[in-house]
Amino acid sequence: MDSKVYVVGDPTTKAVVEQSKNNPDYGYVKVVQSRSMVGADGFYRKMEVPALIHGFTSDLVHAGYYAGQELPGRVVIKESLTPFNVADKVADVVPSYTLLFAEIPVTVKSFASIFAVNVG
Repeated sequence: MDSKVYVVGDPTTKAVVEQSKNNPDYGYVKVVQSRSMVGADGFYRKMEVPALIHGFTSDLVHAGYYAGQELPGRVVIKESLTPFNVADKVADVVPSYTLLFAEIPVTVKSFASIFAVNVG
């Protein structure tokens, strides 16, 4: 059974909205969802699946996210044979991911599919 999606703050700074290292106008909020999964070995496991909500830093701050906040929705994991970011084709390639298709690395990215967020 999947849990709700929760906002996570930075463990050292306690900040919820993190600024991009490349451009302070952009930022993200980290969210996690606890999932029940059965692995290839047949063992049941509880796993936390993380994702980032990207946006303008000012908009994310204005949205009023706080650590521990419960959001409706789920974290969706997408896989693709073509890069999600054509400008940086290796950004989303997971090195430990062993699946290759015709020697093309598979890119993996987590997305937060949030149904509604109250912007105050």
